[in-house]
Amino acid sequence: MKLLLNTLILIFVFSLTAFSQAQTFRDKAFELYRQKNYAGAAQALQTLAETNKKDAEIWNLLGLSYLNLNDFKKSRKALGTAVKISPQDSNYRANLAFANLLGNKLKPAMKEADMAVRLNPQNAEAYYVRGYVNLRQSKLSEAIADADRAIGVKPAFALAYLLKADGYLYSFGEALAKGAKPYEHVGLLKKAQETLEICQKDCDKNSDLSGHREALTAVKAFYSYFKLNKDEALTPDTPLPPRDMIAPTSVPAANVTPLKILAKPRANYTDSARSNGIQGVVRIAVLFSAEGKARYMMVIKPLSNGLTEEALRAARQITFEPQLRDGKPVSVVKIVEYTFTLY
Repeated sequence: MKLLLNTLILIFVFSLTAFSQAQTFRDKAFELYRQKNYAGAAQALQTLAETNKKDAEIWNLLGLSYLNLNDFKKSRKALGTAVKISPQDSNYRANLAFANLLGNKLKPAMKEADMAVRLNPQNAEAYYVRGYVNLRQSKLSEAIADADRAIGVKPAFALAYLLKADGYLYSFGEALAKGAKPYEHVGLLKKAQETLEICQKDCDKNSDLSGHREALTAVKAFYSYFKLNKDEALTPDTPLPPRDMIAPTSVPAANVTPLKILAKPRANYTDSARSNGIQGVVRIAVLFSAEGKARYMMVIKPLSNGLTEEALRAARQITFEPQLRDGKPVSVVKIVEYTFTLY
């Protein structure tokens, strides 16, 4: 009897030790994620997932680790597993929706975001993802409405404010593409400006607001420019050679010497965009200043997976001779386009 009791005690102690070691490894894996060591976290969590196949929390964090490593395929697989284990968890579905969005899987992204909202109408991130899918599909009023829903749930949600501002900016861009004069829709720029100003005051100060500040500065500059130049018209979608895709304004007056582009560097295709099949046109409004600098830029038609950023990088390197009026340099806005095509 004593021998049996001692054996049971040893088994119990061994079990406690094994449990403690497993818990310690789990804690370390989670800590790696909190420290933003996503590669280390992914490796540790993958090991944990293999021995804890029904632990949705581990699969969810593994998916988020891969998401931060831009491995969208592995991210979708891990997050999909988390959703299968816990299908009623709104947060897991919102995370899977976001992974689908970044991987250019818009239909699955919308499906998961919708389900996340149905499971929890207070899920701000789900509204954000759904709104961003709407933005990508040019459903701009729906995108703005979802941004408002996200802000209603989470008033300090910086990304939602940026989504709402983009909805107004892309609406402005669509109006230009249809041949409208910028001044006729300058109110959209004002709404974008007001949205970004609210965020500067109310958004979570732990968020990176540098992008908001940059966007706000640009929107203010374009709003002021088009308010002063009421008769200016920008001709959209003008078919020009790839190295010279600058849509001109209307025929210049006799006392105006048009802007002359000297060099327009190419924008590079990103590996992420290529692997996810992203192609199309990035359209940017550029304020070419009288001082000879591409001073302000405002995206009015974006692409995902780093292509918009590549277009902006290239546009900043454009060299030009300023437009002249009565022999004096003046600032002017042109629409710059970069086309990305998969071969």
